[in-house]
Amino acid sequence: MLKGPTGSGKTRLIEYMAWKLGRSLYTVACHDDLSGNDLTGRDIIKGDDVEWIDGPLLMAVKNGARNSVLCVSCSDGRVKI
Repeated sequence: MLKGPTGSGKTRLIEYMAWKLGRSLYTVACHDDLSGNDLTGRDIIKGDDVEWIDGPLLMAVKNGARNSVLCVSCSDGRVKI
């Protein structure tokens, strides 16, 4: 786990490592109202239709999560997952 002040390059390092290793990167930005739907996905209304949008966790699982990187970023320093 990387820990440091905002703007110190933690996320950039993870992005670089994922790119260098040829792995997919899925990012989750934590906030006080984070819900399961933020991770798994949700229905979105588009005009007269309802469309399912996969969240980062579900996308990682569908694409073979063992070859992926999940980056969890919490502005207040807490990890809520």
